[in-house]
Amino acid sequence: MINFKDIIIIIPAIKNNRHSQLGDFDFLGDTTLLEWKISQAKKVIGVKEIFVSGQDEAINKICKVNGIIFLQRKKITDLSLLYKTIGKKFFDKYILWLNPSYPFYNEKNINLFLKNFVKKIKNKYDSDVSCYLEKEYFLFKNKSINFNSTKKTVSRDKIMPLVKIINAAHFIKGSLMFKNHSLFGLNTYLCKSNYASSIEIKNDKNINAVNLMLINNIKIQNNLR
Repeated sequence: MINFKDIIIIIPAIKNNRHSQLGDFDFLGDTTLLEWKISQAKKVIGVKEIFVSGQDEAINKICKVNGIIFLQRKKITDLSLLYKTIGKKFFDKYILWLNPSYPFYNEKNINLFLKNFVKKIKNKYDSDVSCYLEKEYFLFKNKSINFNSTKKTVSRDKIMPLVKIINAAHFIKGSLMFKNHSLFGLNTYLCKSNYASSIEIKNDKNINAVNLMLINNIKIQNNLR
């Protein structure tokens, strides 16, 4: 069994990217996506060491305010190089990788994700990743994948779901991350999540829509009081 003392949390953070001007500094409600994820990471049972990997001083300032260790990194355009670097630094540790762009993958989801792997299925798999089962009709190169388009239509609840990897959470040993230059091992367990926790804040339009939903929900709750 894995000792929880050998587990660390890594939160990769970025101030802006090609999808969003503010990156992980976008606000969900009155809190940035990065601070949401730090808050959730602090509630992971049994794991005390939390690191935020980033390039900007603004990220370092948030780390200082929250008592989190900041890992300064150079600008990396190749993710495999980032994984190799982190894996080498924490070669003998188990790494719980949490992405800020999934604010609804909360501490409850994270604790279940970690507990199930560490205590139940570690001997069968070498890594863990969050996923969502999509029960939709899928085509590839105009050919049906999970249904037969030449036969009678089948309702969506009866078709074979496809697995959608969501990058909300990964779990892998540093040595394996270093070896593969990846967050995936050779035999990765797929930890299923519900729809809400699989929602990713990808861009500015995305977060504006979510914030509008939050505001409307607050108004509804206030009207019910």
